[in-house]
Amino acid sequence: MSLSSRYAICPLCGRGIGVSKNNLLRRHYAGASKEVCSHSGKSYKTNRRKQRSTMSEFIQLPVEGIVGEMNNKTLIDGVKVRQQRLIPDARGYLMEIMRPDWSEFIEWGQVYATMCYPGVVKGFHYHYLQIDSFNCVSGMGKVVLFDGRPESPTYGIINEFIIGPMAPKMVQIPNLVWHGFAAVGNEPAIIINCPTRMYNYKEPDEFRCPSNSFGYDWSKVSG
Repeated sequence: MSLSSRYAICPLCGRGIGVSKNNLLRRHYAGASKEVCSHSGKSYKTNRRKQRSTMSEFIQLPVEGIVGEMNNKTLIDGVKVRQQRLIPDARGYLMEIMRPDWSEFIEWGQVYATMCYPGVVKGFHYHYLQIDSFNCVSGMGKVVLFDGRPESPTYGIINEFIIGPMAPKMVQIPNLVWHGFAAVGNEPAIIINCPTRMYNYKEPDEFRCPSNSFGYDWSKVSG
């Protein structure tokens, strides 16, 4: 099975499954009414009431004891990086954030801004279904990704990106890939995200772990 942004984990057997629609994962879980996994053919002891579970009851990716390998030469499977274009004139500049005719466009969920003060880390977390697209529009941001998907060909790899007006890039982050960001330098970093799903206040599609996970040192300056 090819891993991509349409990848999820079977809540019964823990095996990777492909998803063609955003609600396939839920239908796969609810469809296991006989407690038999369609991948392994084995029976699992499950609480049938939990087959209509909330997002927080899905199996979470492991964190403890896992140390990632920094590798910026190999892009994590499913991650896309677009070199953005600044259009300057005498008044300032313009930069497009996302367009429906770009290859990175999947679907509109919402658009929001998130700001990080210097010395603060926002991360790590991942989404079960949501795909993020980060653009830094003010200050400079360091975006760090860790591939914790056990069946991924790039499992265990850490990618690091420096983005902002001096290095305009869009980083698209697949679901199930841990990520976080921090400001670089002495100015806050503002990131515009164009996720594929709206934030659900009652049932957030978000799983968190400490910022010092995977052996990553946010204070280290590469180069």
